[in-house]
Amino acid sequence: MFERSIDIDVRGIRTVCHLAGSGQPLLMLHGSGPGASVESTWRFILNRLTDRFAIYAPDLIGFGLSGNNPAVPAFDPDLWLEQALAVIDRMPEGPIMVFGHSISGFTALRLPSRVRRIAGVLTTGTMGVRYDQNAFTTLTWNLPRTREDLRAALQTLVHDKSRIDDEFVKQRFELLSDSGAAQSFDAMFPGDKQQYIDRCVLSDDEIAGITCPVLLTHGKSDVIIRASDTTLSLAQRIPQADVYLLAACGHLPATERPDTMAALAANFFEAALPTAA
Repeated sequence: MFERSIDIDVRGIRTVCHLAGSGQPLLMLHGSGPGASVESTWRFILNRLTDRFAIYAPDLIGFGLSGNNPAVPAFDPDLWLEQALAVIDRMPEGPIMVFGHSISGFTALRLPSRVRRIAGVLTTGTMGVRYDQNAFTTLTWNLPRTREDLRAALQTLVHDKSRIDDEFVKQRFELLSDSGAAQSFDAMFPGDKQQYIDRCVLSDDEIAGITCPVLLTHGKSDVIIRASDTTLSLAQRIPQADVYLLAACGHLPATERPDTMAALAANFFEAALPTAA
């Protein structure tokens, strides 16, 4: 799926950034569910983007092939922000685009106030404002102990449950079956989950620093993070933000609606580029 990868040191932690495609540089940041990684998040959409974009897609610290945060809890949005900035330092000069999913939508929206060459930010099912946790939050931020537990958690992420087939479950369960990966995920969200939501709130300065075009997309059927809780609220605070709500779609637009998301990304980023040039 990816052509090659590079290692980047972040606070002494080995992190892996996957590379594919050619064209306009695009940073793609995945979410934080069970078995999340670059491959599991982007595999349905990647080949639709590689002919237009030079993709830089890191496995977040604590996920995929990247190393683990030794702290407990291992949940650390500032560390993931530092990781994103370290990847940007490896990207070519000139404008770059950012595509962030879920918790990494929060990271993506923090970047423009720190990196002026970001030309556009696209998010799917993003965090970024305070909202109340629900039962689905607890389900997806606890370590599944069996394949069926994992299947139940993954099914909450999608509108069409049939998308969570045996192969999808197998791929994510194999990632979690590694003792290091399981231990890392178990250490990621201990205790009350509300504390982690509350740490993913954009500051007034970060909002003010978003001067590039923004496209906030969200599945209408998302029960993990509801559009009304985050995307629609953020759209009121970010004057230039456009919103696109996807019908028959849950928390994983790049999985459930890859053709739509690829077309939205291509059109949005290409339109955003002249503004930054």
